[in-house]
Amino acid sequence: MKTIVRGNPFAASVVFRDSAGSIITPTSATLYVNFYARGRRHTDQVTMTPPQPGASAWTASWDSSSAESGEVQWCARSSDPAAAVEGTFCLEANAANPGPQDAPFQGFPYFM
Repeated sequence: MKTIVRGNPFAASVVFRDSAGSIITPTSATLYVNFYARGRRHTDQVTMTPPQPGASAWTASWDSSSAESGEVQWCARSSDPAAAVEGTFCLEANAANPGPQDAPFQGFPYFM
């Protein structure tokens, strides 16, 4: 599994293919990144950049600084025609690497 240190961007580069494995050229694509921050799951959406002339890869960059360390899942989806590419990476951060604050303290439960 690929590892990224929190604070570095996740650089996605994907080639969309049809069910026969042929490269397709969609009209648009979006990168979805699912991660934990402040103890809750979040999904960011990033518009992908179309390939340069003569290339096939769509690209996007996601800022990892707001995520907690751990497993991060991503999916790139295209439209017209529809296709998807997905993956997972590990976001690593030690105690010296500032990230999202812990969930706010809710207080201790009161028992009578």
